[in-house]
Amino acid sequence: DLAAGRPVNNPILGSIEKFYGVELGTDNRKFVMPFDQRGLEHQVFGREEPRLLDRLLRGGGHVQAKLSFWRAIHGAQQRAAGEGIVKKAMEYIRDGKEDIALRDMGISKDLADQIKRDMDKIATFDAQGRLIAFDITKMTFSKDAMDFTAAVTRGVSQIVQETFVGERSKWAHDDVARLMTQFRTFGLTAVEKQWGRNVNNRGLAGALGILVGSMAATVPIYIARTYAASLGKPEDERKKYLEQALT
Repeated sequence: DLAAGRPVNNPILGSIEKFYGVELGTDNRKFVMPFDQRGLEHQVFGREEPRLLDRLLRGGGHVQAKLSFWRAIHGAQQRAAGEGIVKKAMEYIRDGKEDIALRDMGISKDLADQIKRDMDKIATFDAQGRLIAFDITKMTFSKDAMDFTAAVTRGVSQIVQETFVGERSKWAHDDVARLMTQFRTFGLTAVEKQWGRNVNNRGLAGALGILVGSMAATVPIYIARTYAASLGKPEDERKKYLEQALT
């Protein structure tokens, strides 16, 4: 429904998306103008139009993203991450727990204290203490609501490895560097978003522990994918392929 432009009743993300102005998971489906003032778009953005080659490249990328289900998977990841962040943040703030990941997203102690004071107005929990409804628009101060919304969107981008405007890495925003590293951006972003943040937040030992735990979960998946890809190959070629891929 969300992909088709129909409203979705999500008790966890609904108020954040209303406050933010765009639904999580739709950034590859909608174009949201940063200056929402009719009549100023041309003066702000200019009158240039993309050339035929640009339109073909963009169209090809759009079709590829749809056929590979990348858009659908990416959108689902964003929404799942957003819900997880809101639920974890509310439960931790309610119980007075400290969490490095929440601080890294931008949920400061002052913001957490204000959210805790407004908890009865903005959050509803079930008998087991799980968040079942959330309304950021009932916060006492709109700035706190804006800061929490920004923290959630920042945390989503950190988890699904997206880059932000203003980041200093040249491979992310410099035209020449982007061209040179266009097929290596996932690995580069993973190093910066996951490894770099974990080292800064938890230290080298903690980051290595997270890495080892992740490898324990992903190595069997990689082996299964490699084995599946080898099926149907001639026996000699299949053995050579498995040896190269698994050693």
